[in-house]
Amino acid sequence: MKPKTNLAPRKPNFKYQLDSTLIESDYVPIFASWIDKKDSSHYNRKNIPYDFKLLHRSSQDGNNTLSFHRNCDNKGATIWIARIKNSTQLIGGHGPTMGNLYCLNNAWSYNNNDNGNRYPKIGIPAKFEVEDYEVFQVIKR
Repeated sequence: MKPKTNLAPRKPNFKYQLDSTLIESDYVPIFASWIDKKDSSHYNRKNIPYDFKLLHRSSQDGNNTLSFHRNCDNKGATIWIARIKNSTQLIGGHGPTMGNLYCLNNAWSYNNNDNGNRYPKIGIPAKFEVEDYEVFQVIKR
């Protein structure tokens, strides 16, 4: 009988890995659900109908408008994730554009209005600084 060798634990066979330093790949099914306006449990990591290509990471590509526009303009639908400075809080959004988020010299402002309809209050300050952010292109498979 052959002796057993110590093998590293098997990694789960997840189909999708997200190139992110801010969030885990576990959130990819939620992103797909947002896009398709489905319940957050509609997708799992093996049946994601989208690819999410990292376009811009501020800590890597630069936290300035020139690098942002060079990497993100004319890419179609995107998802963005940002970590609020001095916080563990993450914010994000998706759509054909960057939405109601504005940045000037790393001071960010989030507009909580959409044509007169209010989004629910979820504790996002009206003005904040961002420590890092990532923008992903949404690509239908």
